[in-house]
Amino acid sequence: MNKPNHNTANYMTTCLLGFCFFSDHATASMALSEWNMQTRLALPVYLKVWLGAMLLMHFCSLFFVKRFYAARWILGCFIASHIIVFYLENSATTTLLAGMVSLSHVIFWPPALYAVYHYRQQLSRSLPYKLWIGSVIFFYSVSLVFDIRDSAIYLYHAL
Repeated sequence: MNKPNHNTANYMTTCLLGFCFFSDHATASMALSEWNMQTRLALPVYLKVWLGAMLLMHFCSLFFVKRFYAARWILGCFIASHIIVFYLENSATTTLLAGMVSLSHVIFWPPALYAVYHYRQQLSRSLPYKLWIGSVIFFYSVSLVFDIRDSAIYLYHAL
């Protein structure tokens, strides 16, 4: 029986990743677009609603930070990612691209999701907290799918 050819497997993996992340789909992504106020104002309504709901979800963490460790992590990771984005946006040497924002999410949000998992025993304490954590998991999961794609596109073109 023939052994599988590792070159073929590598080629197929590269093609699959290229199709998903680096082909013509890169033009459909905003990863290489400037991320400034003009861009944000020009977003489609559904994206503005999504971003507004995520902002509200993050502000709701203020109701839970005193009692729940995961809420502290979620708020801290949100603040940390926005400090980086704020710095890059106001930097005289860097043009902030949407892919950079996505990369900050990919870096900072997984630790918050891990904290949700790690402190899951606290979920039994409060129904509002459970509902809020459910919204965090939903928003982060959906957003990270697009953020991972946009981060990969950005890094592919930046490196």
